[in-house]
Amino acid sequence: MIAIDALGLDRGGSGPGARPWASRPASLCISPAWITALNGTATRMRGSAAGLLQTAREISAALGLAVMGAIVANVQGARLSQILRRDGRMPADRFDQVERSIGKTVAATQQGSPLPAGIPADLVPALKAAVTTAVSAAFYAGAAVLVTAAAAVALLPGKAEFSGSGRGQDDPA
Repeated sequence: MIAIDALGLDRGGSGPGARPWASRPASLCISPAWITALNGTATRMRGSAAGLLQTAREISAALGLAVMGAIVANVQGARLSQILRRDGRMPADRFDQVERSIGKTVAATQQGSPLPAGIPADLVPALKAAVTTAVSAAFYAGAAVLVTAAAAVALLPGKAEFSGSGRGQDDPA
């Protein structure tokens, strides 16, 4: 929402170029899934349903980020250890220090500064590749979860009758 405000994409209100449907930047972030879920909910239960949906979204996001972070840490650590063992110039007790200083190492190579943790300059491309491989593995895992979820949603049975008026089941007609 901050980006929408910063870019001036919020044209709600009145005046030239106004779009009344975008009176708040948050209105651009509402998912059709939310609308569909809340339309099928009784009016008196919509607050609870919205709270449940938001809680599930937050927990899913936190869990997904934690899993992806664990994948990155695991793959990166294994790959870095493999590179450093194969190279043989650094003692194994310094591998953790190298792993923690990769960002500083990349910045130092770009600025022409001395490398931290005594990392040999010729290893920097391999260390960068290890980080890229780890992040790629996490994104592939996330993509697999996304494809699985999309397939599961596609296989869900449809609702026999949809309330086009947007009224819940307990609303008078």
